[in-house]
Amino acid sequence: MIKQFLFDCGAVLVELNFRQLVEEITGSKTQAEEFIRLLWSAESPWLRFDSGELNTAQVREALRDFMPPQYRAATEAFTHRWLEALPPMAGMDELVGQLKDKGYPCYLLSNFSEGFRLMPERTPVLHKMDGMVISYEIHMLKPDPEIFRYTLDKFGINAEETLFVDDNLHNVEAAR
Repeated sequence: MIKQFLFDCGAVLVELNFRQLVEEITGSKTQAEEFIRLLWSAESPWLRFDSGELNTAQVREALRDFMPPQYRAATEAFTHRWLEALPPMAGMDELVGQLKDKGYPCYLLSNFSEGFRLMPERTPVLHKMDGMVISYEIHMLKPDPEIFRYTLDKFGINAEETLFVDDNLHNVEAAR
């Protein structure tokens, strides 16, 4: 029996419009695709940003060194504007409100950098969460099973009674 909900943030509570933002910055769909592929690669400093290993200034510098020279201007613009690509997901504020009205606690578990500090003012649904685990604060990332154990322990909840909502199948499988 489901007793609570655990939500991811990106592509669940907020949209992930990084490609569109980079396409706007570069003026090229092809360049935007390549930029995003590099940004999300296993070698990218962006993952170290989400894990809390790098702060905003450090990730800007690391990305300048990591990204190919032709993306230097795009990297600079992206690292100053990336939060623009995360507007609230339509309908999620209402859905979480309905769950809360029915007595279900709702929690957040997200891979997110220190930029998350700015999200509650941009994303009203976050104010409805009963608790949040953000990767940069604890230096763990999904899909590491340890982040799920940490989250369950922190909130005193059971996995068997929790519905986890995430857009990434690897994260869902790790949560199982």
